[in-house]
Amino acid sequence: MSIFNDIIKPEGPRTLRHFIVLSAVLLISACAGQAIGPVQLTPAKPDSGAYAKVYLMRPGTERMMGFADNPLDVDANDKPLVRLAKAEYTLVTLPPGRVQLTAHNQTSFGPSHKIKKISRTRTVTLVEGQTYYIILRPIDGEFRGAYFMPEQLEFAEARVVAASLRATGPARTAPIPSLPQQ
Repeated sequence: MSIFNDIIKPEGPRTLRHFIVLSAVLLISACAGQAIGPVQLTPAKPDSGAYAKVYLMRPGTERMMGFADNPLDVDANDKPLVRLAKAEYTLVTLPPGRVQLTAHNQTSFGPSHKIKKISRTRTVTLVEGQTYYIILRPIDGEFRGAYFMPEQLEFAEARVVAASLRATGPARTAPIPSLPQQ
């Protein structure tokens, strides 16, 4: 007789029912602990002077990409800005001038599938009062690992891309598809 039978048998089906309910509750609570949506790491302060609006878009992927499916961290000038999940976009405000946008993600690479952090940076020049659309395009580097490259889009293309994404954070009150033609 197994230990499991010894534990369950004394109370019969009632104890088994409690065991199943407890297991289900633990499983559900473990899944619910994962944050979804962008985490605004550096608060936007549009009232503090001149700024530019920047929509950051992370498209979904056609297939599972392993570590590259995890949340993506984005920095502006080496300071944490936002964290985006797959198929999300958000709106941030940044000061005008040259801004280095860096996307960081973990990936598995090489024949032994070692884990490493990959970062890709793009410098953009922001003008006060203007709106910019940046896509964090996933690049499958095959054995070199997957990474994300920040790329600037025109409004028309951003509108098409955003139609298949979920607006989060400040973008919920000003979603790209609802913006007037530019």
